[in-house]
Amino acid sequence: MASALQQWLPGLARLAALEQGLQRDQRLLRLQQQLLQYLGRLARAAEADDGGDGAAAAGAVGAPAEAVQAALGFELSVGPSTIPGAGRGVFITGGCCPAGSILSLYPGLVYDSCDVEEQQAASALAEDAFAPAPPPWTMDNHYLLALRCLGRSFMIDGRPFGLSARLWRRAAVGVPVPPNDSWLPQRDAPWLPTAAAAAAVEAAQAGVPAAANVGQQQQQAGKQQQQGRQLQAGQRAAGSSMSAAEQALMSQAALGNMFNHRPGGATFELVPLPAAAVPPALARFLPAVHAGGFDPGLHWVPIVLASSPVRSEAGRPAEVLVDYGVDAQNLGYHF
Repeated sequence: MASALQQWLPGLARLAALEQGLQRDQRLLRLQQQLLQYLGRLARAAEADDGGDGAAAAGAVGAPAEAVQAALGFELSVGPSTIPGAGRGVFITGGCCPAGSILSLYPGLVYDSCDVEEQQAASALAEDAFAPAPPPWTMDNHYLLALRCLGRSFMIDGRPFGLSARLWRRAAVGVPVPPNDSWLPQRDAPWLPTAAAAAAVEAAQAGVPAAANVGQQQQQAGKQQQQGRQLQAGQRAAGSSMSAAEQALMSQAALGNMFNHRPGGATFELVPLPAAAVPPALARFLPAVHAGGFDPGLHWVPIVLASSPVRSEAGRPAEVLVDYGVDAQNLGYHF
């Protein structure tokens, strides 16, 4: 009897592993569908504000708050956190986000953890190095997010200023559809480096070689960016500015790096989307960009998912908190 049971155990283990894999795949498929629906609602609201559905539609979503709530059913904003010493946080100011729905996306530069380890190992090869050193963009960075998906590990740098912001802008140059940069302050560095010296300094800080010909790099990047703009359905003519409502929609999709840490009503997830399944009208809302050009056929999209219903309390804004899974003194407070 015992020997017969032992013969069955490996098969039962394989069956359990297969079942777990199917459950994981089904969950991932649901998240992919949710993400596409979320992006679709934003795109339709932006198109309506652009006049695509006539005066009535434009009137319904003309104001920023109305545009957001009409698209998502709720509105988020950034303000002083209710947590002492935590700086700013994200609040729901109207409507309700049901459990299991997407609150926002986490912006920033997505790194494959293997590439980060290689950067750290390469630092030990310097003549003045005593030991491997973390990449410069990780130093004193409270906007780092570590996530796993499909057996792979990733690190997302969502710091909206300094070297992190400049590296994001540089990576965004090569993206066919210009990504959502609403989360970066306007006072930050321009989209493209303006001088060879600045490019060389930033490249040295990041541990990557400087471009040999900055002018040529700018020209090529400008062409790619222009082609991306032309592909965007519903995008305004080049040189014209977005309406306040469209800006609000873009901003709503890029607030994930401003949620403060504390076990609360939301969690982080990482969702891979095939690039072919994301039309330009939707892709322009994505605020995360790959570092190093890995997986060119995929968008790795970090999302903020409501784990319980999130709503304002008695008409007053309520702060939405996320469990980062780490010590709150080291990560998750945003100033």
